[in-house]
Amino acid sequence: MNLKELFKTNGSRASLIIFLYILYAITGSLGEYLFKYGLNSITTGNLNRFIYWELVQFIMSILTALLLPIATIAFTRQVQDYLHKIRQDILHHYYNQDNDEKVSSMQNRLTANLKLLADNYVTPWVAILSGVLEIIISIILLASMNWILILVTVIFAVIILSMPKIMEKRLHLQWIRLIRKMINC
Repeated sequence: MNLKELFKTNGSRASLIIFLYILYAITGSLGEYLFKYGLNSITTGNLNRFIYWELVQFIMSILTALLLPIATIAFTRQVQDYLHKIRQDILHHYYNQDNDEKVSSMQNRLTANLKLLADNYVTPWVAILSGVLEIIISIILLASMNWILILVTVIFAVIILSMPKIMEKRLHLQWIRLIRKMINC
């Protein structure tokens, strides 16, 4: 199984899937980006403009909420079509060979292997595709506001991701002290 063959299964659907995921990432990030215009409007005392931007942000949120399931359904159909193609190839291979393998073992192997391919190989690609697109669009939006925001975001991300490792030893020692106090009481 490879990603290129997965997208070759139905080229127009594959293009639609990529388009929907890109649109999903854009609407999700853009909806958050538009919040600044609403905030600027309310701080200047322009209630009508604030309501307008909140309405636009609401519509973007609705679009975002609708696009992900549609893209996921299209991707699932693409995967199912590809798995059916693989299943046909495997069955063709089994029936053209002279082997004494039981039908039940062949069926179990087909079901288990194809489910494993779908769960462990294809499904993570959805998360990777969505995540990468959201990161790219977020970086573009941050750069359009101020490039320093990208630097600050990276610094905060490093701090947040390294915090559990830093705090692990300290928290472990505090738990040991607390348990010792409880035992000594």
